[in-house]
Amino acid sequence: QGYTVSGWHRIGNLPAARSSPGVLVLPSGWLLTMGGHWTPPSETLTAKTEDRKGMEEHHEATEFLTYNDVVGLDLNSISDKWKVLESKAPWPSRDDEAVSVTRDDTILIFGGGTLYGGGGYHQDVWRL
Repeated sequence: QGYTVSGWHRIGNLPAARSSPGVLVLPSGWLLTMGGHWTPPSETLTAKTEDRKGMEEHHEATEFLTYNDVVGLDLNSISDKWKVLESKAPWPSRDDEAVSVTRDDTILIFGGGTLYGGGGYHQDVWRL
């Protein structure tokens, strides 16, 4: 069967707006997202990308929140309500992290950072 754009439909909203989270689908049909970050909608970048100092100053001055939560949506359910499965996981908050699930359903999360524009990098690996 071919893919058609008209096949898209909304399946709910995350409990909080975020960017750069880890995302995975478990064999059970649960869609999980972990971590990620938020910056205010009013953020406006005025520095050019080649202006390294200007970019650094912008990133340092911008409100930046990283998450360490786990939220999920049961894709087998008729509900479009995401559930907060863990509001504060034991791992430090982070964005741009990698996540994976192994053959035995072990969930892994690793890497990522805590500073807007890069930095505060984590080298830890966690499993559940």
